Amino acid sequence: MSSEPPIKAKPTRRDVAELAGVSTAVVSYVVNNGPKRVAPETADKVRRAIDTLGYRPNAVARSLKIGSIQTLGLVVPDLSNPYFAAVTRAVERAALAKGFALLTTSSDLDVDIETAHLRVLEARGVDGVLVSSCVQGASLLQQALPGLPMVFLDRSSAPGIATVGVDSFQGAYQAVTHLIEHGHRRVGLIVGEDEFVTGDGDRISGWKSALSAAGLPEGPVEFGDFSLTGGYLAGRRMLARADSPEAVFITSDQQAMGFLRAAGEADKHVPRDIALVAFDGIPESAFSFPSLTTMAQPVNAMAEAAVELLISGAGQGGERTKLSFNAELTIRESCGCPRRMSLSDDESLSTPSGLSS
Repeated sequence: MSSEPPIKAKPTRRDVAELAGVSTAVVSYVVNNGPKRVAPETADKVRRAIDTLGYRPNAVARSLKIGSIQTLGLVVPDLSNPYFAAVTRAVERAALAKGFALLTTSSDLDVDIETAHLRVLEARGVDGVLVSSCVQGASLLQQALPGLPMVFLDRSSAPGIATVGVDSFQGAYQAVTHLIEHGHRRVGLIVGEDEFVTGDGDRISGWKSALSAAGLPEGPVEFGDFSLTGGYLAGRRMLARADSPEAVFITSDQQAMGFLRAAGEADKHVPRDIALVAFDGIPESAFSFPSLTTMAQPVNAMAEAAVELLISGAGQGGERTKLSFNAELTIRESCGCPRRMSLSDDESLSTPSGLSS
């Protein structure tokens, strides 16, 4: 008759205390980094005992004690979009660096789904949520979930809620100025048409202002989803117009890659027949042909700032914090600049960072 080996009991805090020759309270102080200070020599003994025994603190008990499950929530519009996939990875790393886990959900650009996800995250007791919202009026979320700590990510402004985002006006202005510096006088615009874009969004304003500053008229405008298909369909319409431009600013890399397909079908060479600059700086933008000149968003820096803002509570209550980051012009081939590097030398494949004052 075979007998199974006895299940080895998990080491407890008392076991650690006995091996280290200290009290259980001292073990708690070391594990939790306080509240009382422990002498370095004693703390080292406790850590060695923890390593020897393989002790792991009970996360549930700890969360009850400190009033935090050390978990954040993240709601993005579309996890299949490479830009939001990059945002999710960056937030996950930033949260982990602070000792927090991350629960991620996708709203599919649906306000009701977004609100439902937020209610579920609130019910699970997350310490706060980061939201890349499809709601134009931030106050709607604030009214629906008044007690949930919240920071808007990928937004440069959202009245009533702390925000972290890129300066879209600056990015658009710089992108269009770059095209103008190539000698182009008819610069069109392909822009998103969903809830992210209000009547006259920052990227539209930046495009208009750059043209105005150069004394140029506004070129043709086409709207499309922030997707490959959206850019492709908008590109077909723009290239079929009698007033088709000689250059175009496209408000996302995904749209721009769809546009490249439309240009190929129309026998239009990029950048010889039509030059373009895009926006976002997703890694895939370096692999299109031609590679995309783009305004790269500092995703890592924005994620770190948003997580810090949420965990510290600095963005809650009183006057809401607004952090705005600059996009960085990443010059490749689609704008008409000479090819300057191979993929192995393209430093922009690691996300840039930089906070504007």
